Amino acid sequence: MKGFLFLSLFLLISYSFTGNTEEIYQETLTYVGAVLEYEPYRVWTDEEQGYGVVRTNAEAVSSAAKMAKLQQAEILVAPEAGIAGHIDHTENLTRLLTYTTYVPNPWDSVVACNSSESHPNIAGLQILSCTAKQESIYIVVNMAEAEPCTAETISSAPWSQYNSYEPDDNCPEGGFYIRNTEVVIDRNGAVIARYRKIHLFDEDFFTPGPINDTTALFTTDFGVSFTLQICFDIGFEDPAYNNVRYGGIKDVITSTSWVDYMPFNTADFTQSAWSRGLKVNLLISGYHWPEKAKMGSGIYRYLFDEPPVYVYDKDSGNVLIVAEVKTTVETTEKPKTPKPKMEKKIQDKIIFLNTEEEERIHVVLHESLEDYSSVVLQSGEEGQVFTADVCNVDTFCCNLTYQYTGNLTYRLIALKGQFLVGSRYHIGAQNCAVLWCDGDEINSCGVIDRSGATDQFGPFTLSSSTFTIDSIFPSGGHRNLSLISKDTLHYAVNGDTYSVSSDQPISDLFYFFLIWKVV
Repeated sequence: MKGFLFLSLFLLISYSFTGNTEEIYQETLTYVGAVLEYEPYRVWTDEEQGYGVVRTNAEAVSSAAKMAKLQQAEILVAPEAGIAGHIDHTENLTRLLTYTTYVPNPWDSVVACNSSESHPNIAGLQILSCTAKQESIYIVVNMAEAEPCTAETISSAPWSQYNSYEPDDNCPEGGFYIRNTEVVIDRNGAVIARYRKIHLFDEDFFTPGPINDTTALFTTDFGVSFTLQICFDIGFEDPAYNNVRYGGIKDVITSTSWVDYMPFNTADFTQSAWSRGLKVNLLISGYHWPEKAKMGSGIYRYLFDEPPVYVYDKDSGNVLIVAEVKTTVETTEKPKTPKPKMEKKIQDKIIFLNTEEEERIHVVLHESLEDYSSVVLQSGEEGQVFTADVCNVDTFCCNLTYQYTGNLTYRLIALKGQFLVGSRYHIGAQNCAVLWCDGDEINSCGVIDRSGATDQFGPFTLSSSTFTIDSIFPSGGHRNLSLISKDTLHYAVNGDTYSVSSDQPISDLFYFFLIWKVV
């Protein structure tokens, strides 16, 4: 009997390590993505109410999807609040519900375009579903979702035949949860993903979604798996960070209605840093409203260290960004002999969809730098190399070697602690940075340059070996708020030492940094 058990165990182990396992290979795929920077229609009228807002914005996103398809795009991303717009009637449930959409469960594969149901709260979804089906393109949109949660509201809602909703003992008094929801529609017009924003930012009328990273995942028919996140989620581990770090996802989609806080929470710098630090592709679509500190969209392609294609311009209006993206997928098929290198299928494009009638105002908010430790940097002769060091809370230190011959003020700063964003959000950070300053006080650093002063800073290397987390985000920009080229600003990790550097001077430097931050 013992011999039989031993033989059986031997065969099981042999089978496990031979015939029952397949080797996993990495394959490179290329797809064409598109993101829309868009200023949604948001005019309430007593006649059209929120229904008119939703319909108008759905038609605009559909038009952008059609244009993206003409540019060979396979997926289009629209911004946070891109369908509902900026909702002014959040205290009145009856009015608020006119901005909302009933979103079916993804596992039901509902094609709203094919539905015979007629309901004002699904009209926008039907428009988008029909466009996705007719154009054969994936559309990712952000909606204010009405989720019925009492027997009465469930019975009066569409999709009830799909058993999409169940009564909930914790249901709000009005019978609905109102969610900030990312919706993915496939080429057949079917809803295949529905992620409800977990981390809300001054959105008290929304109920946060449950912490469940799998709802933010979907796989396309062109072989790429994506994770979703919405705006403020980028500062948390759920859902996209976890899906990248622990789920192997390489491509991230984000809809945002970002609010710029100088100096370390502006849209383009944050987007670039997150993509580069995690070495992923990031397709991010922003709400365009510079008077409310909202703008910035792009396709950041740091998985293969390719340059980003982005827009961060108060006067841009609505913009469609289209770019070819390379990614990797796992396969059990052994890669074939590489084909000769081909030219790109398409050229990167930034297509301006409307012309602004007058110059816009870019309002920027500022975070306090009072808790940072800092030193003012010296200036010297050409070729003279300086070093500077600064520590915060004793154990967190930043080191800089640099050259500088100008007469403007720069500081090396360091923080390990928390800073306040908005009126109530404390963000934990470990940050090493060099900042241009408009005056002698530390809070004059990292403000928009209105002086017109010009100079060059560098070469330089900023480094630290005292970070206590391994996801560090690097970035840097000029005083016109454009990114420093990735070919100029180098990022390196050597053991526990992280660094950003440039081997040439940077014109009109705004700042460069190494940062980790999470709420």
